[in-house]
Amino acid sequence: MSGIAGVSVVVCCYNSATRIRDSLMHLALQKVPGSILWEVVVVDNSSTDGTDEAAKEFWNNCGAATPLQIVEENRPGLFYARRTGIGAAKYEYIIFCDDDNWLCDTYVETANKIMNTHKQVGAAGGKIEAVTTVGLPGWWEEYKHGYAVGSQAPATGDCTDYNFLWGAGLVVRKSLMNIIVNDRFPSLFTDRKGKELSSGGDSEICARLILMGYRLWYDEGLCLKHFITAERLSVSYRENLFKGHELTRMAMAKYYRIINEHKLRGWLKIKRTAKLALKLLIPFGKNDNESIKTALNAMWKLNLPVKDEDTKAILQFLKYRNQPA
Repeated sequence: MSGIAGVSVVVCCYNSATRIRDSLMHLALQKVPGSILWEVVVVDNSSTDGTDEAAKEFWNNCGAATPLQIVEENRPGLFYARRTGIGAAKYEYIIFCDDDNWLCDTYVETANKIMNTHKQVGAAGGKIEAVTTVGLPGWWEEYKHGYAVGSQAPATGDCTDYNFLWGAGLVVRKSLMNIIVNDRFPSLFTDRKGKELSSGGDSEICARLILMGYRLWYDEGLCLKHFITAERLSVSYRENLFKGHELTRMAMAKYYRIINEHKLRGWLKIKRTAKLALKLLIPFGKNDNESIKTALNAMWKLNLPVKDEDTKAILQFLKYRNQPA
């Protein structure tokens, strides 16, 4: 179910009692016209440090007029926390704000304008600046994009050809997220889980939106600061972070191969081919993943491994998206 017109800021938290106040302060300072309905949704993802109470206390004391709701998600992982936040959100436009993200005071207004103006945009992102109390190391410039810091495109505009946007400050549509993130087809990633540095959910969201025919948008007006602790600037943390990125890259390569196939052969032709494959298989009862995957591989000439579990999940997603109404 889609939300009504407005913006829901979803803040996913794990043991965030010492960080959440700064993020909420920047949300409380948002300059949002009265014509825009908006809210803050804090998702407590199995915290044990009183994150929920810290959030309630700060929001009540800061005198913010915008409503704040706190929901719980006991399954560890950013993927599950976001799903819960999406489900709790009242409004159609959703901003994913991490507990260490400080949104500029026009972020909500700008996000609302982008999504209202560009109906074919499925996701939007912006420019991210690093903030730290200890100073940035000498290797920072070379590795900062791995920390989701910097500009994501040369200028404001359509950035679909880049294939992905960072999750920090990502703006999406609730109606589309309800289609691409649910139990009918699993995600290949759980994203951050406690102290585990897994990732990829942001890229997967963008890839699935592109597969649906939607566009990605970069906007210089979507500015935020990413607070980075001293521990995250250590060489050991950086190495573990980039190991996670490499695993993500290997899995996402399968999505990008299919996206490139779409670009080369045309969306309409691919959709017709998928429907034809399903019509050929389903009457004979061969609607299992393996049969569908084999048929699609043969008809699209993708040459993907038959026993590849990641490919199976992606093709299951494509099967669902191309079923006749």
